[in-house]
Amino acid sequence: FASPAGRVRLLLDTGASSSMVRAAAVERLSLSLEPVSSDTISLVGGGEGCEGLRIHRTRMPSLVLTAAGPPVWRRKSGVDGRKLRILGLEALVMSAPALPEDIDGVLGAPTLRRIPFLVDPSRGSITMGRSTLATDQATQQPPRLRLPLRWRLGVPITRLTTLTGPVDALVDTAAEGLFLSSALAARLLPLGPADPLRLVGICGEERVERRAYAGLVWHGQSLLDPELSKGVEAIRSDNPVFAALGIEAIVGQPMLRDRVQRWRLDHNPPALELW
Repeated sequence: FASPAGRVRLLLDTGASSSMVRAAAVERLSLSLEPVSSDTISLVGGGEGCEGLRIHRTRMPSLVLTAAGPPVWRRKSGVDGRKLRILGLEALVMSAPALPEDIDGVLGAPTLRRIPFLVDPSRGSITMGRSTLATDQATQQPPRLRLPLRWRLGVPITRLTTLTGPVDALVDTAAEGLFLSSALAARLLPLGPADPLRLVGICGEERVERRAYAGLVWHGQSLLDPELSKGVEAIRSDNPVFAALGIEAIVGQPMLRDRVQRWRLDHNPPALELW
């Protein structure tokens, strides 16, 4: 995004109930800070250091996203239709150890639920705004699958099917894997040995393990392979976000990145369309 104070790179994060920005970006953009009372907000995320963490917020400058190509002027308003403007964005200030160095923060679900956006992994592109409502130019066909979503505590929730019944899951554009609660992992069929890992989250590090599991299906589709002999790689975690949201899984980009995705979080009810 362009802003009067300089360029800002934000990660689109449907799993974040607030937008966030790095402390370094706040200093670079000369933004003011305001302390946030722990009585009004609770920070839950990866890592063991969320409890007792002091939280501040800031107001971002006006952000403008400009599409490639020549301007497209709307007759009535005289506004360039290839520009998307976000005004008055409030963001929590974070140290963000889990973010790449060139990312200034995350654009969370409260803003994304007002803006349809399309992710095309094959092109390495993201399109935001009303232009995404047309049939995708790369496919020239309607979506192959439309997955209903629902809101819970400000983030989008979907439904997975398991060997022992349905479970709720967060659909998170910023998650780098499929995450399972320990309770859900115990009800699935493990395939092969577990690989211990240390995962870096917004509040520090968390001990997790990676393993292949069988017995997960998402709306009857092969996004999560329903064949018990194959399974899918997942990360077992004790992240407090599972209990906070009442979910047992987090579906991240590895489950989505082979498909064009159109996120209709602005729709009522919200939906995820896939090609």
